[in-house]
Amino acid sequence: MTDKHAFFDTLAIDCIASGFSSADFVLSEFHKFDCNLRKIDNNHVGLSLNENTTIENLRELIEVFALIKE
Repeated sequence: MTDKHAFFDTLAIDCIASGFSSADFVLSEFHKFDCNLRKIDNNHVGLSLNENTTIENLRELIEVFALIKE
């Protein structure tokens, strides 16, 4: 049964434009932090957020992106 009050928003990240080598690289790095992203294609990953996503969750995502960017 679908909850009519629960919504998911999906963000698509262009890995190449963000300075990463590929979507596969980003996925493999995020898996090291037990974070699951979805591969859209060779250049893009997606992540879904919902009403249960917290500021702390967002901070962690940003932190992982910053770490793998170094």
